[in-house]
Formats: sequence, C-alpha cells, structure tokens
Amino acid sequence: MKTKRLWLGTLASLFLLTAFMSSCKDENVEVIGVCPLVISTSPTDMAINVPLDQIITATFNEAMNPQSFTQATFIVESGAAKKKESNKSSETQENSKDVAPVSGTISYSGVVATFTPSNPLVDNTTYLCRILASVNDLMGNALEIDYVWSFSTGATIVPSVISTDPLNLATGVALDKVISANFSVPMDPATITSSTFTVMDGTTSIVGTVSYSGTTATFTPTSELPTEKIFTATITTGAKNVDGIALVEDYVWSFSTGATDFPTVISTDPVDLDIDVEFNKVISANFSTAMDPATINTSTFILMDGTNSIPGTVDYSGTTATFTPTSDLPAGITVTATITTGAENEEGTPLATDFVWSFTTQYSLTVNAENGTVLLDPEQVGYNFEDIVELTATANDGYSFDSWSGDATGNDNPLLVTMDGNKVITANFTENPAIGPGQVDLGTAGDFAILAKTGISTINTTLITGHIGVSPATATAITGFSQTMDASAEFSTSIYVVGNIYAADYAPPTPTYISTAISDQETAFTAAMGLTTDVIVDLGAGDISGMTLVPGLYKWGTGLLITNQGVTLEGGPKDTWVFQIADDFTIQNNASITLAGGALAENIFWITSTQALLGSNVVFHGNILAQTLISLTDGTTVTGRLLSQSAVTLDASTVNMP
Repeated sequence: MKTKRLWLGTLASLFLLTAFMSSCKDENVEVIGVCPLVISTSPTDMAINVPLDQIITATFNEAMNPQSFTQATFIVESGAAKKKESNKSSETQENSKDVAPVSGTISYSGVVATFTPSNPLVDNTTYLCRILASVNDLMGNALEIDYVWSFSTGATIVPSVISTDPLNLATGVALDKVISANFSVPMDPATITSSTFTVMDGTTSIVGTVSYSGTTATFTPTSELPTEKIFTATITTGAKNVDGIALVEDYVWSFSTGATDFPTVISTDPVDLDIDVEFNKVISANFSTAMDPATINTSTFILMDGTNSIPGTVDYSGTTATFTPTSDLPAGITVTATITTGAENEEGTPLATDFVWSFTTQYSLTVNAENGTVLLDPEQVGYNFEDIVELTATANDGYSFDSWSGDATGNDNPLLVTMDGNKVITANFTENPAIGPGQVDLGTAGDFAILAKTGISTINTTLITGHIGVSPATATAITGFSQTMDASAEFSTSIYVVGNIYAADYAPPTPTYISTAISDQETAFTAAMGLTTDVIVDLGAGDISGMTLVPGLYKWGTGLLITNQGVTLEGGPKDTWVFQIADDFTIQNNASITLAGGALAENIFWITSTQALLGSNVVFHGNILAQTLISLTDGTTVTGRLLSQSAVTLDASTVNMP
C-alpha cells in the first residue's frame, strides 16, 4: 500500500517528465507530444486567504477545444470538508458531505479556461475545483485524468497526518501494539472515531477502541494482533480539525507483525525515468530475494502506454523478472512499468506496495531539407548527443537520404544513427520527383478554411480551425456562429472558429481582401477544370469506392460517388491529385478518404461543377472547390478547405485547414 508521500514523490516526477515531453516542434525537427496538461491554476492548489471576488482559472500547455468546457466539465464546489483527488493519481475519489455546487459562467480564451462565480465566495470556506478528463484539445486529445485542486477563503488551515507509530512499512511490530497518528493541528475529538480511524488485516477489520488527546489519535486493538500479518491503517477525510476542516485525502500506511521480511525490487532495466530506450527493449526487475515464479506473470508485471496495456510475455529466473513486448515499443512514448503486490517470495510474502517506474522510448526525428546538406546539431535536435542512445531519422517532404557522414551506420530509410559524444552528423538529401498534375494555385483563397459567396451556416457543435469568410454576401449570411465583432471592425470571432470571420460589409481593408479571395477561388476552379495532361477518364464509371488511387488527374463526365468502402490516396508528400467532376460529388455515411505513403491533404483537389454532399461521420481529406452547395452532415471531419461559389452548410462538423 502506498502512502501519500510515496505516491506524490513518484508521480510528481512522472508529471514533470510528461510536461517536458509536451513540446511540439521547431523549424527543422518535429517531436510527437503527449496529451494536453493543466500547467497552472489560479488560485494555486491549497491556497488560503483567497479573495471572495476570485475568478478561477486553469492554464493549459496548448490550445484546447472551447466547446469541451461547460458547467459539466469545469466544476467548482464548496463545503466545510473536502476529500481531494491527487492530480497525479488515476484513482477517483468522492467529495465528503456538506458539499454544494457553485454557480458560475464558463469561458475559454487562448490557453485559459475561466470560471466566474455568479456570487461572491463565502469566507472561511474550502472550495474544490475539477476539470474533467473529457475536455480535449483541437485534435481531440483529452486529458488523461480529471485535474483537481482546492483552495480556501480566509486563513483556513488544512490538517494533515505528520507521523505514525508504527512507521509506514515497519516490520516486526509487537502483537500488543497501540497504533497512533499525530496531526499537524488540534482535531475535533468527535470526528476521531472507529469510523475514521480503521485498521485492516487484508479485508478483515481489526476490532479496537479509538481515543484522542492533544494532537494524537490512538487505536487500541481489543485483542493481540495476529502474528506475521500485514495491516493497513487509515485515517479518513471524516477526521476534521477544530475549525471543521477535513483532511484533504485519506491517509494510509501499512506495517506487519512478527519477523516478516518483505521482498523488494532493488533494481530495474531501464532505470526509473530513463530516456531514449530502444524500441525492442526487454524490461527487467531484480528482487531482493527469490520469488515464487507462479506469482510473476502478466497480471503482476504490467507495462502501460498511458491507459493502454502493452502486450508481452513475462519470465522469471533466479531473482530477475523480464517482460518481453510482443512487438517493438512505439517511438517517443512514456511507458509505466509496475510490479504489483501480487508478486510473492517463496515463503508467500508479497511486496509491501506496488513498485512503479517509468521510462521513455527513442524519438523519431523528422528532418525537413532542401537539396544539399543538413547538420543535425545538439541545438536543433534539442538534446545533447552524449545523452542519446539511438535515434531513428526519417526524411520527408519528398526528399530521400543520399549519404551520411559522422558517426552513422547504414544507408537505408529510415536510417539508424548512433550518436557518440557531441559529434555533429551531416546528412545529404536528394529530392524525389513529384508525381501528379501539380498544385492548384488558390491564391488568397488558400487563407481560408471555408469561403463562400452566398452564406455559411452551422447547427449543433461545429469546430473550424482556420479563417472563414463570405462575399459578396454580408455578415448576416453567416449564421449559427454567435459572432463577436473585433474592436477594429475588420473581422469577428466565434467560439466555434479558431481563426477570424470575414464578411463583405466589414471595415476596410476586409471588403477588398475577401473579394480578392473569392476571385482567386473562381480562377483556381477554372484552372483546375482546364487541366488535360495525362488525364484518366471515367474511372469506375463514377464510383471509385474501395479503390486505391495513385497521384494524377482524374475526370468524370458524370457525378462521383464514394460509399462507406471509402477511398485510399497513396503517394508521397509532394505528389498531387486533381479530380474533375461534371455533376454531384456524393460521399455516403461513414466513408473515409484515407491517405497513405505520406500523402498530404493540402495537395488534393476535388473540383465539382455542381454540389459536394458529405454524409454523416465521414472522414475527408482534400480541398473541395464547388460551383454550388457544399454540405457536411453530423459527425463529419474535413482536413482541407471548403471553397464554394454558392453556400456551405455544416452540422456538428469539424474542419481543419491543412
């Protein structure tokens, strides 16, 4: 059983490591990050003397989805006594009695979520704040666990347990031992009872009497404790100080009678908080004594990638347990390894507490380069090379490795590079020829995620990343977005748009800017429809469902249909696709446009002389240029642009401009 101090020490280290890994990218190197994090709060956790007019905020490490912040996901409660969930623990705990919800309004801006209470806070009161794990960032990544913190108005002093007798994990405890706990402040004796101070032998309660004097609570067993047993003592949050303030969380410790010799984990490979661990690493733990092999298995030796179990096989020999993953570990992840108390020595004595450690696998580096030479130096990579065991470097953007110099081995792609000291690695790149009809020049229309001439409308919860605009239509043609006009009057904003909203009747220079974008859109449509080189005509008789299409120019004299079988576009990151469609472009429910081989949505152009109709729960990649309506139904996600010479309608849709 872990004590509060042991949990907080280990988990605080994991929190700091995770926060470090959340950095995303620089100009030349991209590192895959992890989940969104709360990095600060106001008031801070456990703050006292908080003003009664306090506005409560939580700051994140990245932009979040504003729509995920509601009164159901950002909760503030008040009460005389609280039980708090550790921000680094996955175990959910309930508030104690006397809890009341606080009414207020929720808002989100930049990277800050704000709770503004409807009424002033109450003096000398403890408040519990909770942001649920269901809030998510703009890519749909959610918090790993609920984030919880507390504060108090007035000079509230929260009690704590500062020492115990026996100590946590003590062995050889006398059978007639009186168990005690010392508090940081005087407690209310009426709250120190057999309900709030308990001792357990496994799942069996130890019968005894509880008393309190000064700052010490004692538990006197009615009869002698059993020999060679492990006991768990708990002071619950029902224990309050003389001001009625409760412990923040249950205080738990354990001890054993007799000469019990608990087995321990004395070393691990990788060590705790190790980085750049090989993808094919076999993980091991060495024990202080010989263990019962039957208790060392996949139930007691566990590897986790966040909340996902990592499959593998477990073996035991001598005093060493090994975990061999079924397949290579993913790049750049934090793996949490656990040996549980189900692991026992040959005498049947288990570990006194779960043993937990973590490590991080190697990163995959993505290097962007023009023809010529790139130096992978320590500043660029973000590490001292002397700290790196191995890296996997992969060329992208249509380039391939030509040669490497320095301390490197191999010449394939991806290339395994071994760093030695601070040596600089030199990489020579050669450009691969792009395949396809080439880019369609969108001009200033490329500045927009959605651009239309007659209107843009939405119902239900829609999220758009990128600018939207209408012209010659005015702002009244943009409906469902609850716009707020900027002070400049040149654009408006919306909680549904991560970007600006432009209309023909906004202040200059917006009318000229949006009119030019519409003109560029129409020019791009005409140019794309006029392409003729190496055209593939009427593929699939207008139904390309289930096909895999290479880069190229495709043309249909009819409409184009994609059913729920979907379509795969396979090619490199510089390859292009242009689809010329004479009639309706229809994508049925649950269809997906899947990209393979490094293909990018920004290089794909779907051009229809009429309308584009996307069903529900469609996953779509590419830019749509339509002469009439573009319609998205509920649950559909587009990575691309929607450029219509008529209107665009949305229903609980997501649009991300590439």
